[in-house]
Amino acid sequence: MAPEAPGNLVVLDLRYNESGTLLKTVEEVIPPQEEPAHGWLRVRFDEAPDQDFYPVGRGVVHVCQPEGYKHCLPDKESEVPTLDGPRHYKDDNVAQGEGLQLVLVLPKGYTLTNYNPGPTSAKEFEGRIAVYFRPKEKNGQTALVTWQLIRCRRSVSSEARRLRGEFVRFRQTQNTAGARLDREDPDFKEIRPARKSGAGAAPKAEQPLSPLAYATMALVGLAGAVGLTIFYVYQGPRIAQSGAQGLLSSLLQVLIALACATFLFGAMKSTGKFTSKSSTFGGPAALFVAVLSILIAKGSAGEPFDLTVRAHSADGSAPIITSGEIIIDLDNDRRSAAIGSNGEADFKGIPAKFKGATVGVLPQVDGYKWEWQRLELKGSVLDVTLQPAPPAVVRLTGSIFPAPKDWADLRILLDGQSVEGKVDERGRFDFQVNGKNGDTVRLKIYDGSKLVYDNYQTLPGPLNLPVPSK
Repeated sequence: MAPEAPGNLVVLDLRYNESGTLLKTVEEVIPPQEEPAHGWLRVRFDEAPDQDFYPVGRGVVHVCQPEGYKHCLPDKESEVPTLDGPRHYKDDNVAQGEGLQLVLVLPKGYTLTNYNPGPTSAKEFEGRIAVYFRPKEKNGQTALVTWQLIRCRRSVSSEARRLRGEFVRFRQTQNTAGARLDREDPDFKEIRPARKSGAGAAPKAEQPLSPLAYATMALVGLAGAVGLTIFYVYQGPRIAQSGAQGLLSSLLQVLIALACATFLFGAMKSTGKFTSKSSTFGGPAALFVAVLSILIAKGSAGEPFDLTVRAHSADGSAPIITSGEIIIDLDNDRRSAAIGSNGEADFKGIPAKFKGATVGVLPQVDGYKWEWQRLELKGSVLDVTLQPAPPAVVRLTGSIFPAPKDWADLRILLDGQSVEGKVDERGRFDFQVNGKNGDTVRLKIYDGSKLVYDNYQTLPGPLNLPVPSK
């Protein structure tokens, strides 16, 4: 990727303190404030620097600056402003000259989601993820950047690759173009009707049916649409339970579009043309397609809804889960919410198009498997079933000194576990126990039925245990 050429550069080094507050240090490169800058500030994020570049942010980027620019070293740590929602933050800076380049070095073990605007790139840096933004603001405007942090459950390098692909898709969705109508199409050429000399305009083609027949057809279609609407209102709950609301909605849209097209083009003798990149429609078909497109767009927009997610264990041992986090994927919008003491995680403002859709849900609760589930959003409440995670296993290693003569009679046990370890002729042992690195366990050694050692140790070793020999 070619070097970026912003007007000013801001690097935020982020970390969480012991109380869970996100702190930042700020390092900047800014243009001269008293006179215009001469030359470009060049920043390299992905490429290796040349000899004219110097490191900024401990080397997360390298900068080549023209005369007059100032490098401001990191200041004291300060708290990052928060927004509604778990780990949701914002940062605003003045975009100078051709604009701002904002670099975030994320806290270790975290990744990025729910961002605005879309970042440009991501990479691995010192075992952490670094991203950068290029907001659209310029020449003294204030650029606001918002983001949310979630736990990273994969390697840093693979997460950086995933983010880069996600950023590309995000930018592509920002430039979608709809169909062009008539003169909005650059290939459109207006053709004026030819006039016969001395005879006026060319005669119009006759309609195959009378205006009254077309008006009657339009009235019948409109009456059908009204009747279907009344039925939909009174039988709404039953229709929703049967899953037929989508079919009835589509039928209603078709009836309204047909009624409009029949009345205007048959009874009123209107003309029209609808042109897109792939096809062209004329006459009644043009209005039918246009009206149907508008109705579908309005129907799909709908009203956003709030979603409550409740988690419970599959074996029934914990009917209410009161800690942890829920992550949901709404296309390119990934959201997370903490599970409260009432056992619910709340998501506000879910777009209406996801009602009835199947989405990815990832519960992150200690003691249970962290696995993506594909679940259907049938209503405003979603139940998530959690499968218990298998206990962690670690190898306990060490040796007994002095080497026991009766080594075959020695047994090593851990309180609360059914596993039993043996030693060899040199007093060494190596066996699997339940737990994880750093856990403290009570370890006992028996010589036959006699307890010869009883003390607390930290997994996984290696341990050197003094056991007196006979």
